[in-house]
Amino acid sequence: MRLLPILIIPLVLLSGALGLKTVQQCDADPDIVRDSELMNCYHIAAISDAHMGHSSRAISTCGNIWYKFGRQSPDPNSDIVKKSRMVSDACYYDIALIMRDPVPCSYIGGQGWAAGEDEVETSLYGEAVTKERCDKEVERLAAIAPEHYHDTANNLCSIVFVLPLLLFAVLRNP
Repeated sequence: MRLLPILIIPLVLLSGALGLKTVQQCDADPDIVRDSELMNCYHIAAISDAHMGHSSRAISTCGNIWYKFGRQSPDPNSDIVKKSRMVSDACYYDIALIMRDPVPCSYIGGQGWAAGEDEVETSLYGEAVTKERCDKEVERLAAIAPEHYHDTANNLCSIVFVLPLLLFAVLRNP
């Protein structure tokens, strides 16, 4: 009886129950019929790669969202081009946070339109704000990474373990 759960857990993990995807699974999925659905699937595949530790493949997948759907579009002002830019930037942002690495942040807004290619004329600076926010969030997440718990006085270990003990000691001695 104890052997059954031990056999079921790896089967569940390997069957895709975690929602992890690959680009090949996205391309082969018969339920995906629109480009917007395929872009979202690529985004999930990049997140899956980031969780698995394949950073270069995750960055490449995010870039492919723009190159495959935005750059190849015959109409530079179409909605699919705009969506591909937004999904690609969101993809870079998400994988940067997962990996705690600022490198993907540098790709936000950099798929050619920032350099003037296929420029959409707006007065908004969303890419710059997103890139700055990405850098700050990655820096914050890297500081609270488990390998840094004991580095500084303002860390999670102090808050969770030392502060309650100190509070208990103060309240115990009147």
